[in-house]
Amino acid sequence: MKNNFFDAFKSILSELKIAIKYAFMNKTYNDNNSHNIKDARFNVMLYKTLCNNCRKCVKVCPANAIIYNEKNTSNACNVQLVRNKCIQCALCADVCDKNAIKYIKENEK
Repeated sequence: MKNNFFDAFKSILSELKIAIKYAFMNKTYNDNNSHNIKDARFNVMLYKTLCNNCRKCVKVCPANAIIYNEKNTSNACNVQLVRNKCIQCALCADVCDKNAIKYIKENEK
């Protein structure tokens, strides 16, 4: 019972961290906003071999830049990143327990 309490508490703190980060982001998102990710300082990297299809990234993305393919029934990663919709808020990377999504500075490739 003690472990269940701490696991639940840890999960709540993680979600709270994400909510606070999103609330105080300097960026605002507009549905008509579409920028080229190559002009940005960071590139989003999706490591499909690490993905466990938990869909946390899909749920948290405010720009709907991450899509889950329901039709793919294989055990492979069903998550797809739509780069021209990404606003680089990094919420997806924050919620990913498997580190399958990372933001990498362009000069660190």
